[in-house]
Amino acid sequence: MESKTSPTGGVTTSEKVVWFDASQYDGLDESCAYVFGGRSFSIYQVGGTGLTLVYDSGSDFEEVTAKYLPEVFNCSNDKITLDNRSGKKGTEPENVTVGTVSGKTYAFIALERIGGIIIYNITSPASASYVNYINSRDFSDAIAGDVSPEGISFAKINGIPTLLTANEVSGTVCAYTLTAKTTTSGSGGSTVTAAYTIAAEAGAGGSISPSGSASVAKSSSKTYTVTADTGYEIADVLVDGKNVGAVTSFTFEDVTANHTISASFKKTVEPAGTAWTNPFTDVKESDWYYSSVRYVSESGLMTGTGSGQFSPQAQVTRGMLMTILHRLDGSPAVSSTGAFADVASGMWYADAVSWAGEKGIAAGYGNGLFGGGDTVTLEQAVSFLYRYANYKGYDTGRTGSLEAFSDAGDTSDYAMEAMRWAVSTGLIKGSGGILNPQGISQRSQIAAILQRFSENIIK
Repeated sequence: MESKTSPTGGVTTSEKVVWFDASQYDGLDESCAYVFGGRSFSIYQVGGTGLTLVYDSGSDFEEVTAKYLPEVFNCSNDKITLDNRSGKKGTEPENVTVGTVSGKTYAFIALERIGGIIIYNITSPASASYVNYINSRDFSDAIAGDVSPEGISFAKINGIPTLLTANEVSGTVCAYTLTAKTTTSGSGGSTVTAAYTIAAEAGAGGSISPSGSASVAKSSSKTYTVTADTGYEIADVLVDGKNVGAVTSFTFEDVTANHTISASFKKTVEPAGTAWTNPFTDVKESDWYYSSVRYVSESGLMTGTGSGQFSPQAQVTRGMLMTILHRLDGSPAVSSTGAFADVASGMWYADAVSWAGEKGIAAGYGNGLFGGGDTVTLEQAVSFLYRYANYKGYDTGRTGSLEAFSDAGDTSDYAMEAMRWAVSTGLIKGSGGILNPQGISQRSQIAAILQRFSENIIK
């Protein structure tokens, strides 16, 4: 029942608690207020005559969450409003599992509503004790991060104690690695501490240290150093998929979640005015694309077509453009090839096509074919570059109008947003009020777009 005051007068609705009317049930003491819902975890000893309660966590869950998350205390799993949770279940301990870390036995209890995992040392069940609280939910939004752990499992993966959780509301899965932390108390021993994984990788032309996956204890810091090889410079560094610029170091502070960091590099281009030995007999200094050809040549994005030729008017193919973008990203390794029947492993653009597919930059025609030898229209080239910019975390929010071009209506619907972005950022300029979105891209044109992309977008 619900009323302003409980039958005993000790609990009011302002405290958001729902209670039984004890007079309606046999065996209940009418002098006590009985509330709905369990708010703790209990340990029972199994004996010949039944179960004996040896430990109960009492109000620990409320006290811990109130201490660490006071601004959202008693919130639900789809809201971040303070104390909006029904009084029936509170934090709602949903599941429990047991595991051993460094010879100690621990219980891991999932809290479905406010989220997170509470850890107890239960090596001696009758004297179980609270150890730690892990919560990788992002409270900047109602449903963000890892919300509402429903399933929980403990396993040793490659010898490392790992806690796995399936989060019902966010639809995410967490893997927490656990490390032992030696205590300095008089009794000695150890406690379990959550650790998170930071994965680091670097493209061709440089390195990142430390590389690979590193385990980082909760609330600690980890610094990464990015170094370019001789003849290269840092193009950009991505942290959790967002561009943080061409930084030489980055520190993760107060780590409470898994992270990724990656670095890409580009060949160093000599300053303007420095002499360049032009290797191409068909590119003259008076040509409008001269500086662009120099840029793509010196940066290693495009090479000649043989016999000292650049072939500026030659048409660009899908395979060629994927190779250029792959080089722009530092030519990172790919996990596999052979996704398309017409792109055999070992073909000169096979790795680039696989990379483009992995990063969501380009897909095939939907029939198992990629069409690497097919030519690329301007709107297709711009769309590929737009997706590349999104993948790299560059700003793609600038959009302008195509009204200044008389043939703007020739732009396909799928390419409209990318073309507006390219015009507004100066990547494409058209000629005489003509945009020519369906025109086949030429090598000189792509070289110019890449140079502008480097100057206007990557910076």
